[in-house]
Amino acid sequence: MREGRFDVERAVAALGARQAGVVSRRQLLALGLSPRTIARRLAGGRLHALHRGVYAVGHTAVPWEGRARAALLAAGAGAVLSHHSAAIAWRILPDGGGPQEVTVIGRTPRHRPGIVVHTACTLEVGDHRGLPVTGPARTLLDLAAHAPGDAMARALAEAQVLRLATPATVRRAIRQSPNHHGARALAGMLATTEPTRTKLERALLDLLRRAGLPRPLVNAMAGPYEADALWPAERVILETDGWSAHGHRGAFERDRARDADLQARGYTVLRFTWRQISDEPLLVVTRVAQVLAHRTTSTRPPSEPPVRR
Repeated sequence: MREGRFDVERAVAALGARQAGVVSRRQLLALGLSPRTIARRLAGGRLHALHRGVYAVGHTAVPWEGRARAALLAAGAGAVLSHHSAAIAWRILPDGGGPQEVTVIGRTPRHRPGIVVHTACTLEVGDHRGLPVTGPARTLLDLAAHAPGDAMARALAEAQVLRLATPATVRRAIRQSPNHHGARALAGMLATTEPTRTKLERALLDLLRRAGLPRPLVNAMAGPYEADALWPAERVILETDGWSAHGHRGAFERDRARDADLQARGYTVLRFTWRQISDEPLLVVTRVAQVLAHRTTSTRPPSEPPVRR
């Protein structure tokens, strides 16, 4: 293989690696491949067409990130992931296997099979793991115009629990786009969704105070993790769960892995939902009191043996 050809092959491989296994025709031409070479690679199975002018390199087992990048390449310069695709990127909704959704600014989009292309005059754009994506608050606004009510409620609560958005940032997004099709639905949902983590913590502290239980440290570090409530002497942690514990599989699994690690470090981890704190306060305080009493006894240093005379 000639040196120049080797350099081109290496450049194509590096590009595919950076872009989760996908490349565009324009990029391949810029690297030095001719249209005839691209056609031969397509015929020989070294490239696989995903969209017009966008290919998977070597195989079609493209991960979600690669499919998202392929949609962005197909949509053209300035396209950003939006709507359900942005929600997947931010991990506030799971991947349902549907088409990728992107938004372009200030131009009329061309039809792209397998891609839903939206338009906007202005847009809050962020960066998530190298992917251009609408910010969390704007993502929620876009979702509210199309997503079913239960999925939308889950996404809104999940974004707050993961601390990606707050009611204030969501309301600001609504004010910035008052005529957006999702504005009214999202504003109404803000009034009925589960409370923010701050409100959950305040409700918990008030419940513990009224029950006469020791006040924990709030948002304190336990090992590498920030705990909602921590009794350091007893090594007891209490976490307040929103939808993340029961509405999103990924968050559920992350929480359980975190709990297992904390338990291995010698902590007891309790989790209560907003419904339990508000509707079953006796259950919450009873369980906390039992665990604190047990841990106080089990962590107390043994008493000195009696001295024989």
